[in-house]
Amino acid sequence: MGLYKTFFSANTTLQEGAPLNNTGQNEVVEFWYGGAASSATTSYNRFIFRFDTTKLREKYSSGEIMSGSVTSHKLSMTSTGSFDKRLLGQTDIIGRQRASSFDMILSLIPTGQTNWVEGVGNSFNYGSRNTDFGLTEKLTDGPSSWKKRTTLDNWEFEGVYSGNAPTETILTQQNFELGNENLSMDITETMEKIISGETANSGLILSLSGSYETLTSTTRNFFGFFSRHTNTIYSPSIITSFSGSVQDDRKRVYVDKTNRLYLYTQKNRDPINLDSVPSEVTIRDYDDTIFSAITGSSIVQQGKGIYYVDLFIPNSGGSMNDHTFEMWTDTWSGVTVDTIPLPAVELEFTIKDNKNYFNIGNNLEEPVQYGFSFYGISNGEKIKQGDVRKVFVIAQVKYNPEDDVIVDNLQYRLYIRQGRNQIDIIPFTDVNRGFNQNYLTIDTSFLFQHEYFLQLKLTSNDVEITLPEPLSFQVVEEL
Repeated sequence: MGLYKTFFSANTTLQEGAPLNNTGQNEVVEFWYGGAASSATTSYNRFIFRFDTTKLREKYSSGEIMSGSVTSHKLSMTSTGSFDKRLLGQTDIIGRQRASSFDMILSLIPTGQTNWVEGVGNSFNYGSRNTDFGLTEKLTDGPSSWKKRTTLDNWEFEGVYSGNAPTETILTQQNFELGNENLSMDITETMEKIISGETANSGLILSLSGSYETLTSTTRNFFGFFSRHTNTIYSPSIITSFSGSVQDDRKRVYVDKTNRLYLYTQKNRDPINLDSVPSEVTIRDYDDTIFSAITGSSIVQQGKGIYYVDLFIPNSGGSMNDHTFEMWTDTWSGVTVDTIPLPAVELEFTIKDNKNYFNIGNNLEEPVQYGFSFYGISNGEKIKQGDVRKVFVIAQVKYNPEDDVIVDNLQYRLYIRQGRNQIDIIPFTDVNRGFNQNYLTIDTSFLFQHEYFLQLKLTSNDVEITLPEPLSFQVVEEL
C-alpha cells in the first residue's frame, strides 16, 4: 500500500452570533454548541476548508499513482483532546464543558461560491484570551466570516447554507462518542470527482449535525482539532491510500502457482510511460513453442514505467517435472515511446519445481534469519523537504552472508518519536520486491521538518519480527 497526503491550502471558522469575526490564522479549529451559564441560548459554528489537487493530479497523470489502484481518500484531522483522557468531560476556567456524544457532517461548499478567503484573524471573541489553548488575543472583523466570503462579497446564505441543513448533499458523517476522537471521513467518491473535474473544487464545510446546532442549553459544549496553522505533524490532510507494491516473480517462477512477470521502461535511466500498454506478451516454453499469448486488459500498468502480466503454468500429470530450470521467454510487442515504435522486447525466466514452493510433509521449516542494511539514505542524513529517495534494502542470510538475497513478506513503516511515544506517519506497508532488489520510495513532499525513523518488519513461517534498529534521517527546509 502507498500513501500520499494533500494538505489544506486554506481554512477558517464561521461563527454564528459573530457574523463578521474571522479566525483563519488560529492554530486550532474549535467547535461549540449550546449556550452560556447566564441564559439558556444556542450558539454554534462551522468550519470551511479547501485543498489544491494539482500535485495529486500530476501523480495520476505520470502513473506514480494509478487511478484504479486508489483504495481510499480520507479526510483526517487530529483532536486537540486526544492526548490526555483526563480532560474528558472536564470544564474549562470560563465554564465551558468538553463535549461528548455528538455527530459531525461534511458537505461541499455550493458551486458558485469558490471565491472565499481564509482571513487574518486568530482568536475567538471571548473578551480577553483563549485560555484553553493559550493563544494571545487578536480579534479581526473581516472575511471569511459567517456573513462575508470576501471584503466585497457576502455568502449567498449566511453561514454558507441557510437553516441547519446543508444545501448540498451530506457526503458523510461521524459520531464522536467520547469527544476526543480523531476525525476520519471517507471522501473517496468526492475526491475522484474533484480530481477528474466532474465536481468543482469549491471547498468543503464541516459542521455539527443540525440537531446539535439548534440545541438550547445553559452549557456551552466545545471540542477542537488542529488547523493547518498548527506547525506540527498534526496538520489536517486528505490521505490518499493506493495499492500496488511491486512483487516481481521473474527469479522465482514456479509451476502450479500464479507468477507475476514485469517489464520496466526507462529513458536515460529515468522511468517513462509507454504511449500505451504493450499490445501482446508472448510466452514461449523451453522448446520455443508458444505457450500463451496475453493481450488486452491482462497486460497491466502498475506504475510509472512499470507493467506486468500474470502467468500460471500447470504441471499437468507431472509434465513439467523434466523441464524445470529450463529457459522460457516472454516477448513484449507493441512497445511505443513518444510515438516511436520500438522492437519487441524478449526477456527470459526459468521455471522451478513446485516442490520448492509447496512444503507438504511432516517437517516444519524454521524461519529464515536475515541481517539487513540500507542504502539510498544514510543514517542521520539531512534531506531537503520535497526530495524523493529510493531506498534499497540489502538482505543477507545470517551465518551465510556471502550473497545478497531478495526477501518475501518484508514491510516497512515510517514514524517519529515524541517522548516515549512512536507516532506512525506511514504504517507498515509492503517493501517492493523487484527483479534483483528489495526497495521502497520515500517522498518527503508531504513530510514536515522533523526527525524520522524507518523500521523493517519481516514475516516468516507465521513469525513476525520487527527489527529493533531503525534508520533515522531528518527532513529540513534547506541544506
